[in-house]
Order: sequence, then structure tokens, then C-alpha cells
Amino acid sequence: MLIRQLVEGDFSAKAIDRYNSSRRGPRFNGAYARFMSSRAAGIRDGGGSVQAWMGTENAARNIWKLLDCYGMNARASVLMPIEHLRTTLGSLARDVSIDEVAVYRIPTGGLGRVLPCGVALARALRTAFDYLRVAQRVSEAGGFVVASKVFHCLLPDLAPMLDRTHIALSLYRIDRDDYFPPGGSWSAYLGSPPPRTPNPSPQGAGSEAWQADQFLCAIGVYERIYEEWQRRHNQPGLAAFLALDGAPGTGGVPRVVDKILWEQPA
Repeated sequence: MLIRQLVEGDFSAKAIDRYNSSRRGPRFNGAYARFMSSRAAGIRDGGGSVQAWMGTENAARNIWKLLDCYGMNARASVLMPIEHLRTTLGSLARDVSIDEVAVYRIPTGGLGRVLPCGVALARALRTAFDYLRVAQRVSEAGGFVVASKVFHCLLPDLAPMLDRTHIALSLYRIDRDDYFPPGGSWSAYLGSPPPRTPNPSPQGAGSEAWQADQFLCAIGVYERIYEEWQRRHNQPGLAAFLALDGAPGTGGVPRVVDKILWEQPA
């Protein structure tokens, strides 16, 4: 699969419509809209600081509820209690300046031009992702799936939500020669070549290859999907891209791209 196949013609709009009309689509959309509304209110009450919001009961409760709706509270990886999650988020907020990271979003005017000139950004993203993926911080088992979903809750305009059977599997199916960020160079984007494969299989033993650098690579590919859609549709702008998703409460570019990538054919 090539990235241009995801964005040419009306494929993107049809893929989003399929997601929204699927068996679980309305439930997921409703839970997401409620989360985004509560998140906005909590951050507003905290003076506009994502970092201050992270340590609150509002953040822990609403992130926990969204993860539960997405099936993350399963026997294979039970979520930690809400108060434990609050402690985890509060500790992360003390170690990483999330407010400094929160100013970045897709579109960035080329995310690949942001990370290299601000190594601190890449370092903060890696540190936070590695912290969240550890077992018994968010869920009993930990892992890249739950880490990416919490990261999206913190930075919904920048971070994708990955999972083993849909989004990450679609990223794995993108041709390796076409899996690169704006600018075309992983070394320039990350500051160094990514260890291992940028888009490994997310299933079985391959899931262990999904580390912080693979998460950063996914952000770069999401940016490129957005930019390629703009190029192939004569640059209609951000509002036109977000309008592809008519479901109320939709977040930014990452959530729209999530739906484009949902259940791609093998």
C-alpha cells in the first residue's frame, strides 16, 4: 500500500464514513466527544495548562473512561485504578514539560522541520512514551498500545492512537519505501536513523519492536498523509481536511487519519 492510495480521490472520505457507520463507530465517537469536551473544560479550569490538568482527578477519570470504552480494560491488560493513573500522570508531568510539547500539532508546516531543530522535543516525546508503556503505570501489562492512547489524550493534535489490529497494522502495510516523513529523511526527522524498522509488524513478537522511535515515526507519517492529501486536493486547507469527518466532537488531524487507516485491506 502506498500513501497516495490513502488520499487520492474520495478514498479518505469513504474510509471515514465506513468507520463512523461501523458497528462500534457511534459508541467510539460518542465516548471520544465526551472526553474531548471534559478535557477542554479541565484544561480551561486549570488556566490553560495541559501539565496542570494532568495531575487532576478530571484527567485521570476521563482518560480511564475513554481507555475502557476502547477495550483497554481487558483481562490481557487490566487498567490500573483511577487514583493510580492520576499518580502516574502527575509523576510524568513533573518529569517532562508537557506544556512545551503541547504547542506542537499537525499540521506543523512540516513536523520534520521541527524535531531536528529542537532535539528537546524529540527527547521529551521519547521520555514520556517510554514512561507510559511500562507495566503497572497505566495498565497491568503496559505496552505501546496503551501508551499511545494516553499520549493522544494528552496531545490529541499531535499523537496518533495505535493498536495491534487496526492502525498499527495499516502502518505496517504501507510500503517500506514509502514510509517516511515530510522531507523524506528519518535521520533528519529524528536526528538519527531509527533503530530497527520504522513500521514493524504490531502483532505477535513484532509488537516488541514498537518503541518510542517507532511512535515518533508514526507521527511523521501522519503528518505526511495530511500533507499528501492537501497536495492531491489542491491545498484546500486544514478546515477542509477536518470536514472529512462529520462526526460531532472529532479532534484534530491525528483522529481523522486514525479513521482513514482503520481496517485497511491486506
